[in-house]
Amino acid sequence: MRCPKFFKVFAIALALVATGPVFANETAGEVYLKAEALRLNATSDEDLTTALKLFRKAADMGKGGAYYRIGAIELHFGRKQEAMKAWEKASGIGSASAKILLAKTHATGGFGEHSDPSKGVPVLEGLANDPAQKRAIFALAELLETGSGTKKDAPRAVSLFQALAETGDPRAQRKVGRYYLRGFPAGGITMNLETAENWMKRAAAGGSKSAQKDLGQVYILMGQSSNAFEALQTSVAQGVPGAEADLANGHYRKLFAEQSDVNKGRRDLKTLAEGGDVYAARHALRHHERKSRRLKELDHELVVQKLWAASKAGDRIAPTVLSRFYRRLDWMFADEKEKLAELVEQFPAQLGPSGVAADKITIMYDKDDHRTSRRAAVDFIQDLKGPEYVAAALRLRSIERTSFVYLVQSELKKLGYYNAQVSGVAGRKTLQAMLDYCAANGALSECLHGPLLFSTSKLVAEFLADDERRL
Repeated sequence: MRCPKFFKVFAIALALVATGPVFANETAGEVYLKAEALRLNATSDEDLTTALKLFRKAADMGKGGAYYRIGAIELHFGRKQEAMKAWEKASGIGSASAKILLAKTHATGGFGEHSDPSKGVPVLEGLANDPAQKRAIFALAELLETGSGTKKDAPRAVSLFQALAETGDPRAQRKVGRYYLRGFPAGGITMNLETAENWMKRAAAGGSKSAQKDLGQVYILMGQSSNAFEALQTSVAQGVPGAEADLANGHYRKLFAEQSDVNKGRRDLKTLAEGGDVYAARHALRHHERKSRRLKELDHELVVQKLWAASKAGDRIAPTVLSRFYRRLDWMFADEKEKLAELVEQFPAQLGPSGVAADKITIMYDKDDHRTSRRAAVDFIQDLKGPEYVAAALRLRSIERTSFVYLVQSELKKLGYYNAQVSGVAGRKTLQAMLDYCAANGALSECLHGPLLFSTSKLVAEFLADDERRL
């Protein structure tokens, strides 16, 4: 995102001030503001360490709100117990945000061995009983949607988001809009661009700048190129993260019809990606997966270098972009698995539990030794549950379809749906077993389109992930 020169200079000035010493006559609030200025403009772990010291000083001086920031930075550095204690202090002195984040992190296992599920979803359920606790309701719906820390309940998640959206909450309105933009069959929602447009407009009017960017994507899919161009230009003017990259990509892909400027799009994607814009890097590297779309002049080594730097600075998108890069463009490297393993080791929080589980499948699977790899992958996946199980199973499917079939056969045989040899060959008995399992879970109509289609494979994996008989 490009900031106007004045604001960029102002931000740098604040950050420089923040690194200065704490003077005797400064109040706790002033010390907190120094720390916050440095946190917001941090470009390295050293900056965050300095900010952490200032937040601790502010907390010692009586600024209770500093504990919330302390917890976030401690978690960034992987100090899970310290993060938990900081948020417990913040929660104890009345921080609603800390209480919600504390519960959500317990639910998702973010505190590692210190995580306590009883302090997760049950706490959010209690908070969500109050209609005024909109952030708690939103957090609960997110967990129900993914099945993190609780049994997956997509219909209830959608219901909570929709009810919240009707109250005028912009974040929930954008969420519902995104459901209709992509479709969410598990939650009972089919793709409807007109409905998506309506919700995105309401969210944007309510102050969601991200919804304005999403509106550009809605218009692209609707074939309304002029409206898409205008929406993304507005997003760029508002400084929405990723808007410049989306606008450049639209030009490059000729998504704006006669308003498209392919050469401008190519130049802007290159400039942004090489300058460290993770959204542009994501577009550029995905184009490189298709020979006809490659930005031949792109300095991939520089882009990767910038993505690693962004990952180390705490960016949550950069590690996922790198993960895809090492997986999908593995032919460019001699050490892609080593790099992916390094990524998983260093940035598990940014990749998330599901991303880590999926990447571990990629790391362990050797295409030159399918038999050994298949057994190791299946053993690993069968110890997982919930979203992690689904992510790992689908990654296995993308690497080697017969190994995924082997997994499904193994699981369905244990559950009594499949009574033939576990071989990885999808014969008639395998397909019938998958259909029978779908029927038992009330999804026969969805699976009838093709038992081995991606959508059916995902449904079966989701059912298996939550099937207590399997565990």
